[in-house]
Amino acid sequence: ALNTAGIREGVLVYVPRGVQVDKPLHLGFFSSAASDAELIQPRVLVVLEDGASLTLLESYCGLGDGTYLNNVVLEAYTGANAQLKHVKVQDEAGGATHVQTVAVRQARDSQYSSFHVSLGGAIARTAITVELAESGADCCLDGIYLASERQHADVTTLIDHAVPHCTSREYYKGVLTDRASSIFNGYVLVREQAQKTDSAQHNKNLLLSKGAVANTRPQLEIYADDVKCSHGSASGSLNQESIFYIMSRGLNYKEARELLINGFLLDVVEKITDNEIKNLIKTMIGLKE
Repeated sequence: ALNTAGIREGVLVYVPRGVQVDKPLHLGFFSSAASDAELIQPRVLVVLEDGASLTLLESYCGLGDGTYLNNVVLEAYTGANAQLKHVKVQDEAGGATHVQTVAVRQARDSQYSSFHVSLGGAIARTAITVELAESGADCCLDGIYLASERQHADVTTLIDHAVPHCTSREYYKGVLTDRASSIFNGYVLVREQAQKTDSAQHNKNLLLSKGAVANTRPQLEIYADDVKCSHGSASGSLNQESIFYIMSRGLNYKEARELLINGFLLDVVEKITDNEIKNLIKTMIGLKE
């Protein structure tokens, strides 16, 4: 509502019926607060007609150390048999607050996949709502968040299985150190008529210091009786026995620690299908093969 009240301009991404966009489309948003307490409100609308496909990279970068609020809204509609691959990279300035609302509606046999990377900002929150509105729709929400010092990272999702024969997958991982904190609140709603639903969600957090806090709440609310649904979460520190084993093979403590963190994140990053975007993200977060 705040974004709508203050909107002046926006970005429309429109892919006509049957058009396959071969190369990723990159929307880059760069923020630089001239003074403290600046409000920025980008708006993006993505429309894919029936049978269209697109890979969308959305990035947010903060210049300098200004204190500002970036209040973003992205709405997307995928027509029948359309495919939208959506990657978001958030690397705001250190004093910034980043808040984004993502709302997606999927038609019959469409596919929506999202990969969310949260790196910057003092406070960063992404709220994703996906409505599986017609049979055969499939959505996949994945991501990672890295937080240090006193950063706070928040991922809130709602997947609404409104009709039968739809599939959803959700997999998020976080790495927290110093006095950083995170929230993962994943909510899957299976309505009474949504028989033959297949849904799974998982959240894992790696805590690298005693002061780091990970709050996780995977939720299933099921009103249908013929479904296949699962959810789970796990949070913990590095395994010291694993570190000792790696050091016994000739690596020092720092190298062993980095290798384990690398392995923790690599499997979810590998889910990105576009190799150029995948390599970009690996470089940004220091992942190695």
